[in-house]
Amino acid sequence: MRSRALFTLITGLAAVYCVVAVESDRRKEIPIAGMFEAGSVGESAFSFAVYSYNRNPRNPFYLLPKLSILSPPHDAITVLDRFCELAADNVLAVFVSELAFRSEVSQVLSNAATATEVPLITTAGGQRRSFTQNLMPTTTAALADVLVYENWTRFSYLTTSIEGVGRLTDLVEELEARKSNFSLAEVTVHYVGGLTDQQVVLDTLFSLDSALEKRKCRRLVIDSRVEETRRLMRLFSKIGMNRGEYEFLFSSVNVADADLTDYIYSGTKLAGFRLMDPERSDVQQFMADWNGWSSRGPTVASDTASGQSASSPAFYHAALMADAWTAKTHLDFEAFTPPRIEEPQVPPDDEGHSEGLPQVWEEDFDPDVVIDRTRLADFRNRTIRVVTIWSRPFVQPKSHNTGGPEPLGVDRFEGFCVDFLEEISKIVGFKYDIHIVYDGIFGTKIGELPPERVEVLSRRPLSNKIERRVKTRRLQVWNGLIGEILNNTADIVVAPLTVNYLRARVVEFSEPFLAFGLSLIIKKPGKQKSGSFSFLRPLSNGVWFAIFGAWITVSLGLYIIARISPTEWQMKIDPQTGKRYYGRQFTLGNAIWISFAAFVQQGVDFAPRAPGSRLLVSVWWFVTLILIAFYTANLAAFLTISLRVPPINGWSDLLKSDMEYGSLSSGSTRDFFFNTKLEPFAQLGAWMKQNQHALANSLEKGVERVRSSKGKYAFVLESVMNEYVNNREPCDTMMAGSPFGNYGYGIALPRKSPLKEALSDAVLQLRERQVLATLRKKWWIERGQCSADGDGDGDMSESNALALINVAGVFYVLVGGLLLALLVASLELWWHVGLSRKAASKKTRADADQAESTVVTPNICQDDDPWTLLPHKRLDAATSS
Repeated sequence: MRSRALFTLITGLAAVYCVVAVESDRRKEIPIAGMFEAGSVGESAFSFAVYSYNRNPRNPFYLLPKLSILSPPHDAITVLDRFCELAADNVLAVFVSELAFRSEVSQVLSNAATATEVPLITTAGGQRRSFTQNLMPTTTAALADVLVYENWTRFSYLTTSIEGVGRLTDLVEELEARKSNFSLAEVTVHYVGGLTDQQVVLDTLFSLDSALEKRKCRRLVIDSRVEETRRLMRLFSKIGMNRGEYEFLFSSVNVADADLTDYIYSGTKLAGFRLMDPERSDVQQFMADWNGWSSRGPTVASDTASGQSASSPAFYHAALMADAWTAKTHLDFEAFTPPRIEEPQVPPDDEGHSEGLPQVWEEDFDPDVVIDRTRLADFRNRTIRVVTIWSRPFVQPKSHNTGGPEPLGVDRFEGFCVDFLEEISKIVGFKYDIHIVYDGIFGTKIGELPPERVEVLSRRPLSNKIERRVKTRRLQVWNGLIGEILNNTADIVVAPLTVNYLRARVVEFSEPFLAFGLSLIIKKPGKQKSGSFSFLRPLSNGVWFAIFGAWITVSLGLYIIARISPTEWQMKIDPQTGKRYYGRQFTLGNAIWISFAAFVQQGVDFAPRAPGSRLLVSVWWFVTLILIAFYTANLAAFLTISLRVPPINGWSDLLKSDMEYGSLSSGSTRDFFFNTKLEPFAQLGAWMKQNQHALANSLEKGVERVRSSKGKYAFVLESVMNEYVNNREPCDTMMAGSPFGNYGYGIALPRKSPLKEALSDAVLQLRERQVLATLRKKWWIERGQCSADGDGDGDMSESNALALINVAGVFYVLVGGLLLALLVASLELWWHVGLSRKAASKKTRADADQAESTVVTPNICQDDDPWTLLPHKRLDAATSS
């Protein structure tokens, strides 16, 4: 290290002294000194700066350099001793570079320079002192300008040195002097200690990334040296902080010279400052001299080898030192101040003339509208002109007492948007005035102005050179609310204005404050009458037929099983003749009777005896239990709830129906139906185009047409308005189907307005604090005029009581069953009387013949098999024979 430093010193001095031999007799010799670490960029920069100055014969002085090379390790005392040795040689000034970046060494050198009255010139940034000159320009003022211009009210400050914390204090003072609206409580400071321990730095960056996770925009101000900035950018990329939500502002110069490969397509926003414009002729000449000098041999440190560009640290230091020795400033520091885009003052072009075209900066050029950033730049110091539209419950006239004074100003209005605007103004901090749009419509494009040629100005990325291009624009012409913004008759729109693509091309929209979808409103159908036989409605006709079929099937099954099974046969005695015979209880009539009794949950005086018949009856009991449970559960609902059957249940049903339909004659809803290709909305829109009479000029007229159409017209409107109308008297409308789409109402304001971010932040705050939900409840629910069932009756118990007409059919069945039973009883009586007369005549003949014959009764044992016996009538006949 010492040999290389010595070689560098000898070579540099040899070059200097060769020039001295020629020029010393004509220019005054000035001794200067430099104190650097061996092999540092400052050593190379000092040698070249002396060489560059002395080789110009027009400079009035000839510099005699004296170098003091320090080999590490060294402390502040060693540096002080070397400085005192140089000051004792009566040098004009002492130059230092890297040594000044160490706070303790810099303090010692500054105190020594003040004590010895020998100027200390350094390339490190910092505040000026009595005998200390800092060549590196400070970026504090430039940082403050950028933060105010970009409206950074909250950010994190990352520094690699203790001095960076002091520069943050200066930055805060600059921001307060510019009356910035930043909050000191929202500024967090993070220290990474010079990047000496990479693991500690990574842990700090991981913690910073986690702390900023909840922020939508993660903004960082980086205070570091050029070399440290490059290392930090590599670490940001390593841990994944080169993401789209990050915005970096670097206080060090020449950030553009770092490796930006990992940031090109990441979406990360980078901003910084450049020390020199490499396209300037004087800078290019200086760079050529630097490359020529550095290519002569190993006089330059290894990091400043031949062919090094203007991005090398050594080149910056050499340029600053050379600039310090000249009586004028060769380098342009205009890039440290953000460009003023309000009123571009552009010099004539290279040919010395201008075409007289309107001039705009490229960032302010739009082919559809004129952009004026200054229009709302002072929104906190002026009254904002707010335009809105009559639309209940968003904006409506405020009622006042009869005979009382007429309300004035904003007191003339009330509604959701009026309350919302008041909350917004409290958060953002502005005054406002409200007026109603002149034509009463939301806004539609009605045409374009003739083409206009404008001169578009832009700055080159790495320089301040202005480029000119001629472009053509055609300004759009709109009516309604959007037209008032474009015509500068209003500053913002606070109304139920839908955010869509066409409008967003000409105005800015804040964060949506209310979400909705497109919906259909129709006339509420009348209640469906229950009818006398409504008790049958809980079960469909198919179920009733199935129950009847099951009843007959089970009855036949019981009859067959009882006839097959021997257990069901019982010995019986004829009460008249005393004869014994075998018979069955489960005749066909009894089987039908027991099945019906089970269905109506009633009992009988006989029961099955055979296992098969018992199993079948058990299954039938289980089935009837389930059926009765279903029936009972549905019966109450069907008989007590008044039913309404809407004619349509959605968009597809609307196409198939004979109803007419329409929307507002202008606005985003009509534009959607006229331009969409999505089915079935495209077919609905085509019908609307052909039937313009179905469109309404206002929301009130559309709703009134629905109410007077007797169910033959449907109106398309936003779901929030649908809910509001349905909750207002006379309570005769309803929403058909479900809403379609996901739209929102937003605050409209001029393009690229500085007020947009403040309004969006305020909307998010109101949403998080549930203020928007409270306002919607106030204007939609609390002020509703319809009851929960939508009828407005107000007496739910009376309207839902079970009426006689609902159960009259049951009594009809009861009366019919009674009459049928009487008829059957009469027939049975008639039949029994006839049989009794026949039995009496037979008995008379039997008594006459009793003396002539003797009746023989067969001896039938109880153990005989009933399947081998004939019925008792056949047995009597066999005995008689």
